[in-house]
Amino acid sequence: MFVQMLEKYLNKQGELSIFGFIMMGFSVSVLVMDSPGCSICRITRSPRYNIISDIEAFTYRLLPIFKNFLSVKKSHGNG
Repeated sequence: MFVQMLEKYLNKQGELSIFGFIMMGFSVSVLVMDSPGCSICRITRSPRYNIISDIEAFTYRLLPIFKNFLSVKKSHGNG
């Protein structure tokens, strides 16, 4: 699907990327797919962030996750 998108937008090769999130129970990772060489796809995965149910630790454990999501959003021109 990503290769088809690259073929459709030839003038945007090297600029297109897709990002998604993998949610596994109480943990989440960010995936970014791009094409640095126009003929290959690269997938980059962030570290796994664990979300715990302890309300005392909830705030300081979520802050790194939100920072990661915000950096993904900004790096893709949406922030």
